[in-house]
Amino acid sequence: MNTRKFMLGAGLVAFFATLAPLAVQAQEAVAQEVCSNCYLEGLSADTKFATGRMLDNYETFLWSHKTGTTERLGRSVLDVLGVSGGHPVISGDGKVVASMILSDDGTYGTAGRWTRKKGWSTIQPLPADGAVMDATDSSVWSISGDGKTIGGLYWLTSGKAHGFYTDASGMVGLPTDGGSSRINAINQDGTVLVGWEESPTSGTWRTLIWSHGSKTVMGAADDLPGTAEAVNAAGTMVAGQSLDTNTFFNSAALWHWSEKKQTWKSEILGVCPGTTMGGMASAAALTDDGKIVTGMCRLYFSPVSSGFIWTQKAGMQTAKDYLAARGYSNSAYDIMHVPLVSADGKAFALWEKKKTSPYTIRGVIVRLKKTASE
Repeated sequence: MNTRKFMLGAGLVAFFATLAPLAVQAQEAVAQEVCSNCYLEGLSADTKFATGRMLDNYETFLWSHKTGTTERLGRSVLDVLGVSGGHPVISGDGKVVASMILSDDGTYGTAGRWTRKKGWSTIQPLPADGAVMDATDSSVWSISGDGKTIGGLYWLTSGKAHGFYTDASGMVGLPTDGGSSRINAINQDGTVLVGWEESPTSGTWRTLIWSHGSKTVMGAADDLPGTAEAVNAAGTMVAGQSLDTNTFFNSAALWHWSEKKQTWKSEILGVCPGTTMGGMASAAALTDDGKIVTGMCRLYFSPVSSGFIWTQKAGMQTAKDYLAARGYSNSAYDIMHVPLVSADGKAFALWEKKKTSPYTIRGVIVRLKKTASE
């Protein structure tokens, strides 16, 4: 299946975040710990709000810069059913959070929307061909900057899954060429949706871009693997992963919209220096101008990962090296992933893993006085 469901033990202990500055080498970088024993997965446009999952039960949280607290939002599916899927996302103004939540009757996981005034509400109705599969009927993976459109996937009665987006009527399913699909990111006004769609012949994930109702599957003619993970506010630049046909590495990639040619042009960004056979890189976020892209890489066939920051000027660098040069490092932690970057390139969200037992994963925001491309 393609929903990335998780089964976790019950022995992990969650820690609430404190608003504490971390060690820095110079004044150019200022860092804050957002959460401990967590995955940081969404940032508001001003980086004053964040969301993600606590690792003890995958419960969605909301962090506020103003209060310095990490608030659990409840309705964890893992607590009741032992499964989970998707990941929490947040609107540009920080007022809307979306994630998979427990259904109203407590029997399955489903897509949900949260606001301070209304709390959680399920996104209904499901498309007519929707169904409950493995105790879930849908999962959230994306939200538009204005908070009006939520995307992800829902299960079909056939056992496949299709990408969806929301409108005033509820969920709208997106047709495919025969395989499953998912919407991983949405631009500011909900007019461009990106993700992946399975090849109907090989089952390979291929980069999917829905732009103003028109679908493009990148690499479809050659059945090339790829996936889109992020899109800028205007919907003109997309970041993700694509096969580099010269090196045969699955590499970080960009797709640029050409208004003149009315086509998408692909650009391979590459992998981290020192990558050997079995290694890879995948982009997770980009700035509005596309001059900065972030994500994770693996140097060889191993679950061990390292965050990267690519810039148009300097190319691929590990996040550790790039941020150390700008005043941030912490010898007690490794930077596993850089899942988010602000639109102006002045703030980065990090997943950091403690180098010693209990190997806690925490979420950190690093803010720079200058953009990373400078």
